[in-house]
Amino acid sequence: STATISVLDSDLLLDLYSINNQYAPVKFYKNGVLEWTGYIKPEQFTQPYVPKVETISVECVCALATLEHIEYKKQNESGYITMMDLLRYIIRSTNGGYNGVYMPCVYGVNAVVTRNVLEDIVLCEENFTDEEMNMMEVMEAVCKFLNWTVYDVKGSLWFVDADWNGAYRMYDEAL
Repeated sequence: STATISVLDSDLLLDLYSINNQYAPVKFYKNGVLEWTGYIKPEQFTQPYVPKVETISVECVCALATLEHIEYKKQNESGYITMMDLLRYIIRSTNGGYNGVYMPCVYGVNAVVTRNVLEDIVLCEENFTDEEMNMMEVMEAVCKFLNWTVYDVKGSLWFVDADWNGAYRMYDEAL
């Protein structure tokens, strides 16, 4: 998702401009509740020589969108990573400050899902490093593998399985 911040001022507002994809965080609260988390997009800007009152607008993107500019880095010397550790790495890379992370309780060793089997799924990290994938591409591969869609809403990150109408586990941002 995206947002636009507009400010009416005559001062040079350099703090509104970002030098990289996660330099200037933006948090939108409504009635004291976090509704949206993201960052100001880095972009070039011009400022008049003579200060005058004008509207300055800056574009923002959600924290998930910044993953596109972060390269996947190998996490383990062994070259293998569990699906849960991979999700932790991806979510940590967003620096989103999410209130919670929700995942469907759909996978288990038997019909009764009592533990998180994402801890048991092991992936080879070469899948991501050989292709020089960015974190967004890794997130897309994970979602495609698990048949999930990911979105952020009301300050939380949701992994949704369209075919699942059961319970969801709620985690903190560190999973």
